[in-house]
Amino acid sequence: MHWKVEDLKARVADPRAWLPSVLAATLVAVPVITWMGSVGNLVPYLYHQVPDGQLVYLVAKLAGLAALVLMSVQLAIGLSGLARVTAERNWYRVHRGLGIATFATVLLHAVLFASAASLRSHSLLLGYFWPDFSQGYYRSMIAVGALALIVLALAFIAAMLRGRFPRIAALLHRLVLPVYALVWIHSLTIGSESRMGLMPYVYGLLAMLVAAAFAYRIVVTAQRAKPKIGS
Repeated sequence: MHWKVEDLKARVADPRAWLPSVLAATLVAVPVITWMGSVGNLVPYLYHQVPDGQLVYLVAKLAGLAALVLMSVQLAIGLSGLARVTAERNWYRVHRGLGIATFATVLLHAVLFASAASLRSHSLLLGYFWPDFSQGYYRSMIAVGALALIVLALAFIAAMLRGRFPRIAALLHRLVLPVYALVWIHSLTIGSESRMGLMPYVYGLLAMLVAAAFAYRIVVTAQRAKPKIGS
């Protein structure tokens, strides 16, 4: 395909033409680069003796990082109001697509983590999918993630059926922000590498992104609530 100079200039001048590609590349690059900086050289995990399930643990960590990044961006788009702009449906499609991708990666992370733990212990540990806060700190932090998964699954199902159950879907949709807090806490506290390398900066930037979108939403809502002079 041959591009004319005028066509290239038009595409560069229109963010709608290149922003989705940049966003997609960023959503892939951030978790992968952070993950690689955390796990280091992968060769020993492939060719040397390592504990059972260790490689699956590492892949589960990548899925968890990807889920956190996806959910942060999706939530920021939703809170900022971009997904509500009726004149531009692209942001709504991005928001919806990120929601589906977020749930898929969260579920993948949970399945991989439970599989790795089962391989390590040589027993099927389905109990990790149920929040249990009675077995110490580490198990409680896993329970935080399990609770987030359950609520997120309910919100996802309700969103898919919102045409039939709009009130339930709207109610569960409002729980996404508390669920994000649970996901963020679970992700930060569950791994020893979460306070090393790029990890703290990534967690901080994602939290600031969501906080900025939330603050913007509050300001815009407050301005709309003010009575107009002369009305």
